[in-house]
Amino acid sequence: ADDSAAIQSALDSGVSLITIPYGTYRIGKTLRVASNTRLMVHPLARLYMADGAGVDSDSFLLANERDAVGITIDGGIWDGNNPGNPRGPEKPGSYTGTLINFFEAQNFRLRNMTLRDPEAFFVRLGHVSNFTIENITFEAPHLRPNQDGIHFGGYCEDGVIRHLRAYGPSVPNDDVIAINADDCVTRVLNLGMDRGPIRRIQVYDVQVERCHTLVRMCSVTAPIEDIRISTISGGVNAHA
Repeated sequence: ADDSAAIQSALDSGVSLITIPYGTYRIGKTLRVASNTRLMVHPLARLYMADGAGVDSDSFLLANERDAVGITIDGGIWDGNNPGNPRGPEKPGSYTGTLINFFEAQNFRLRNMTLRDPEAFFVRLGHVSNFTIENITFEAPHLRPNQDGIHFGGYCEDGVIRHLRAYGPSVPNDDVIAINADDCVTRVLNLGMDRGPIRRIQVYDVQVERCHTLVRMCSVTAPIEDIRISTISGGVNAHA
């Protein structure tokens, strides 16, 4: 059965602490987390996108409510089920392939999570500030193009990313961390994102077996400022 309505009902209840016990949960509609919510998930609980759940550019496994503050997501195995959710065509409204999307959010934390099999980005960020992403494991039994680990769009600032691990050759199959201030926001991967500055991001303790790029920074006109990177290691693939 589709468990998304039951979990969303708990998220909408106004209770500040919500727990998800051990089990497997089929999610047919984006789970959206409001301000001042702490979601504690059993480390081995698996939440996966149902076949066909990626219907449009607003489809994700997990996302925040707009203008949210004070969110913590802790634990769980979050599975994009990319065999059952192919990326949409290059046109407005298509499914982007993003697993977890935080946009217009402040003071949030994503921690102790295993992220698996997105069709594109594991985590996508835009218009966010004062955040911590830590103790994250990336897995991709089904490799796809553009599988960035943490993908920044415009207007991101004051964040810490630490203790990232990726297991298996070519995981993630693109950049572990992509800091892209001037991305092509009309591409299906970036639908809903904006171009803009990225400032004051700290990255440390990243270990991967082999990826495309460990940390990538790209800008045309929007500034990328005060990015601090330390203690990263891993092999690199060469892509034609």
